[in-house]
Order: sequence, then C-alpha cells, then structure tokens
Amino acid sequence: MAITLNDVSIRASSTALNAARAPEKLGRYYLDFTEILKLIEGDYHGTRDKDGVPINDVGEQGQHYNVTTIAQYALALHDTILVSGELPQLREKLQAQLDAILVNVESEGEWAGFFVYRWNDTKYPELRAPWVSAMTQGNAISALLRGYQWNGDTRLLECATAAFQALERPLVAGGATLTDENGHFWLEEYPMNPPSHVLNGFIFALWVVLDYARVTGSERAWEWWDEGCETLRAPQRLRLRVLVGLRSIAPRTGKPVLSRQHSCPAARSDVRADWR
Repeated sequence: MAITLNDVSIRASSTALNAARAPEKLGRYYLDFTEILKLIEGDYHGTRDKDGVPINDVGEQGQHYNVTTIAQYALALHDTILVSGELPQLREKLQAQLDAILVNVESEGEWAGFFVYRWNDTKYPELRAPWVSAMTQGNAISALLRGYQWNGDTRLLECATAAFQALERPLVAGGATLTDENGHFWLEEYPMNPPSHVLNGFIFALWVVLDYARVTGSERAWEWWDEGCETLRAPQRLRLRVLVGLRSIAPRTGKPVLSRQHSCPAARSDVRADWR
C-alpha cells in the first residue's frame, strides 16, 4: 500500500494545530500499529525475553534490543488498551516495553539521551556501530509520552525530554539532524554522508516533534514542526511516495528495500491531509 504525502498528516481540526497551540492529550498514534502485535508476539523479529520484550536477531552480530521494535510494540499495546480497555495482561505488556525503553537510553556521556545502535546496520554497510537514528528517537519518544499520559510516571517524561534534546545534535557531529543546501530541515533515519533523506523515517521523526510540542508546548518543537512541514512542501519531495508495510524507500537508488527492522502498518482512517 502506498501513501502519498497528502495522506500523512493529522486532522486539520486537531487542537494540535490551533493558534493557541495548547498542550493536549495525545491519544492514539497517527498510524495503526496494532497489526504488528501478531508479528512481534509471533517472534518475527527474533525472540522475546522473560518480560515479553522483543529482542531482534541481527544475524552474525547476535541478538540485540532494538528500541524501534520495542517502541512500536509499546505504541501498538497503548492503542489496543485505548480501544479494548485496561486488561491486566495488556497493562503488564505495555509497562514492560516502557521499562525497556528507559533501560536502553544512554544516561550519560557523549551519547546521553540517545538510543544507540551497538551493531552495524545490515542494510547500509557504511553505518558502523555506534550510530543513532532520528526515527528510533522518534518512535521511543512517542511511546514514552503516551506512556506518561497513561500512567503518570514522570520518569517517562524526563526520558522523553532527554531524548528530544539529544536530537539537537547535528548529523556532522554524529547526530541525526541537518539543514540542507536549500535550507530544508531534516531528521535522518540513517545518519550517512551524503544524507539519505529516507522519507518515511523523516515523517516518523517529525511526528514525534509534533507529539512533544503537543504535550509540552515546546517552542523549539513547534519551530521544528513548521520547518519539517516546509521540507515536505518542497516540490522535489512531492514526487516521492511512502511505502508502508515491511518496505522503505531508498532515495539514492529510488528502489524499495525490504526491512526486518521495523514495520509500518496502514494509516489510521482518521489521519487526513492538511499540513496547514
């Protein structure tokens, strides 16, 4: 299934886009992730630990906790709870994923606030450990903020804030953000040189900018949101399409690439086009 840029936005009526920009309740995620429950609980990515936290199989590099997978699982569980109710089993599963995200964030040192990949990427050989991803930061923060609003645990908000602040680190310094030669702001899923500008990863990361702005009222987040929307309005980007499912687009080759790292199920029916 392909989704054009005109499909990837929140509803125009959302209070997140009102003039006052008042902090608000996030509710369900912008994409319906509930379909990945059967993938993760069927050990599609690898296995799960004793607490039910997924562990990804990275071939010869062994098994690793991948925060993208964990965070997307948390988002799926969160949305299932909102729809199905606070079933004890769902609560326990969601809490385990949120705890795992807290454990996997770097608390100090040069990578403080980041969820660091300690293995080489299997798709792009130039990505050698350690490396970070704006999409991973984004999925994790989106899960943490919804977890905070779900159970009131301030540790989740504190971790989300540290992870958001880590995004200030530019690509040239080992981070995942940059402004290109045309003045367009980017959040990079894969921090490479030259920049890869993977579109669906950018949109996932941009959604967390919106989430953080909606919850905290951060002016920095609103600035990034506006700048990111301007990037998506740029004519050269409108020719691209976001592939959802187990595929992502590789702009340097123009070819879709199969990815076991993360999945992007179909968009929610109430997600509509309007980047303001």
